[in-house]
Amino acid sequence: MDVVDWQQRMSEVAVDRVLVNRLVLDYLVIEGYKDAAEAFSRESGLSEQIDVASIADRMAIRAAVQRGDVQAAIDLVDALDPQILRANGTLAFHLRQQQLIEIIRSGAVDDALAFAQTTLAPAGEANPAFLDEIERTMALLAFEDTASCPVGHLLDPSHRHKTASELNGAILAAQSSQREPRLPICLRMLLWAQQDLADKHVVVPRVAPDQLVAAHPELDATKMRADEPPAAAAAAAARAPRARGGAAAGAASGVLAAAAAARAARVALTGASVPS
Repeated sequence: MDVVDWQQRMSEVAVDRVLVNRLVLDYLVIEGYKDAAEAFSRESGLSEQIDVASIADRMAIRAAVQRGDVQAAIDLVDALDPQILRANGTLAFHLRQQQLIEIIRSGAVDDALAFAQTTLAPAGEANPAFLDEIERTMALLAFEDTASCPVGHLLDPSHRHKTASELNGAILAAQSSQREPRLPICLRMLLWAQQDLADKHVVVPRVAPDQLVAAHPELDATKMRADEPPAAAAAAAARAPRARGGAAAGAASGVLAAAAAARAARVALTGASVPS
């Protein structure tokens, strides 16, 4: 099959617009774009009910972790549902680990040592699997220049995002909701299918992340790469609008980010219907 034939067959595959809209709305709700989700649901004519209060709670908790106020996040989670952290020891440990990282970031060495001894050490004794993580975190204290520290990435904002996403997923699971938007799953399918075809030496047009950036320059800050896991790319795209601030700007950018990803998902859906 040549490229022209491939493109012709793809153009003949119809994708239900309602399905695409639901994918976008699902992304906005799970990633916490409350204003964008409400606006998109209204403008697209979808009948799905949006639990606005739930989104607001999750985003307040997520924002607390992302600004480094882990204790506030823990308090908010306990107020929302105390069983979330009680039932998930690994998540509870990761939150306390992030709390230690924030103390180290502030330069309070004595406080970091005391916190590690009173809070993390008992967790390590109860679960030896945590000991390596505790040791890696404490290694930050041995380097004045964290740029040369082999575990310096723990101080990177991306680690806050990782912890916040883990917590967000646990809250969604406790609310009997899916933990991850369907769009990143579609993107993983797209990239996997493209790579599989490439491995089989099948020449087809490739949809690369940089094509999404070209269509929507506001996504350039995500630094999306062809080899980047789609879930990470989608999460980065979601974070970029938040950083710019402003409810209206965040809502609009959220819709654009999701719409750009939806186009890639649509290609994944149509491509799956085309024989190789």
